[in-house]
Amino acid sequence: MNILISNPYFPPYAPGGAEYSLVQMCERFAEFGWSVRVITNCYDGKPRREFQNGYEVEWLQCPVELLPGQQIDASEYLATKGYHESLTNALVLAAGEMGHDTVFIANNAQSFRGTVKAAQIASIPVAGIVRDTQIICEGGACIDNTPADIAIPCSGPFGMARCFLKFLRRRDVRGLRPVPGILAKGLLLGMRRESLRREGLLQLDVIITISDALRSLIAKVPSVHPKRVQTIRNFHSNIIPTSPERVEAFLATLGLAGKRFFLVAGRKTIGKGVDLAVEAAGKIVKSHPDAAVLFLGRERLWITAGANVIDHESVSQELLLGILQAAKALIIPGRWQEGLHRTMIDALHVGVPVICSNVGAPPVDGVLDGRTGFVVPCEDSPALASAMIRILDWTSEQRAACRIASKERYLANFGSELLMTQWATALNQMIEVR
Repeated sequence: MNILISNPYFPPYAPGGAEYSLVQMCERFAEFGWSVRVITNCYDGKPRREFQNGYEVEWLQCPVELLPGQQIDASEYLATKGYHESLTNALVLAAGEMGHDTVFIANNAQSFRGTVKAAQIASIPVAGIVRDTQIICEGGACIDNTPADIAIPCSGPFGMARCFLKFLRRRDVRGLRPVPGILAKGLLLGMRRESLRREGLLQLDVIITISDALRSLIAKVPSVHPKRVQTIRNFHSNIIPTSPERVEAFLATLGLAGKRFFLVAGRKTIGKGVDLAVEAAGKIVKSHPDAAVLFLGRERLWITAGANVIDHESVSQELLLGILQAAKALIIPGRWQEGLHRTMIDALHVGVPVICSNVGAPPVDGVLDGRTGFVVPCEDSPALASAMIRILDWTSEQRAACRIASKERYLANFGSELLMTQWATALNQMIEVR
């Protein structure tokens, strides 16, 4: 099978986890014997093709220049007609080269429209992956802070405008003067979302969501037929972790040598609930003065924290996995509808407990309360602190039981053989229907 995958970014240009999840997907597809090519943007001014670990990457010329890393943003270009036309043309040409049994996969909502157009021109089936909630609700105020099964996405451009105003109000934007501008931007976001749905989402042959939580949300979008939507989750990181000795040396530089610590991995934003983790850290130190919370990710913490809170920038995937294995638990305290959580999958794979809020995918797809960790109410730092203390007080038998339950959960939802079977079934059915 020949697979053409479109995504606006690709490592080393990776704003978030979608790009690293795509790398894992490409490697698994190539190991399975499929011919894989990724079509992405070139941000260093050097359009080219290159092979990486069994698959090909085609970097397209684009007018935006960025530095490698996560502090990147080409969103203005990705909203232009030029981007969609460039993507469409490249996909059509690549499909002609690859020939029979070719399928398109749009790995991100930003590439839906260009990929759908190419599929229509080349008469090739197309699947789109919904990795986050931008095509469900750009602002997220209507679905955040609420479990996915009962969240109700806003409808229409005007609903999006009101939602965006509510979103900024939650972030302390006050007063009447900014309201007209906020509503206008919200209206534009709503129109963009409706266009993404009409010209992209609703034209896909198959809609793939990376979690059951996202699937329950996407099924509430008007005109989306539930039978066209299925869940195929992300693969775990197939990377060898940094050695325990080097991990210990790194932790020593942070003052964590020999200490018990919790890990928060990812962006340090209000939506991710990092302020709640900081508050919880202040509460647990009273009964467990040796316990700390380590934050790894882009940005810096913007709130005052105690000495048991360690703030550090992003680290390599190899080092992150090594640190995860040394942590007492992974904490996911988010307020927003987390699409999944890459590090959570790795935590299940290695048997590290996870503490998460009841919002988004982790409590639906990964965390079994009391078995693989704990699920706590959203925006409840005392409950989060209580769960952290419970894990600190676990016996060796409880930790062993967690490792067993985590492995079972991993195999049931994220095992590589399971996911490859799901992908093979979905893509073969697309080809047969065409």
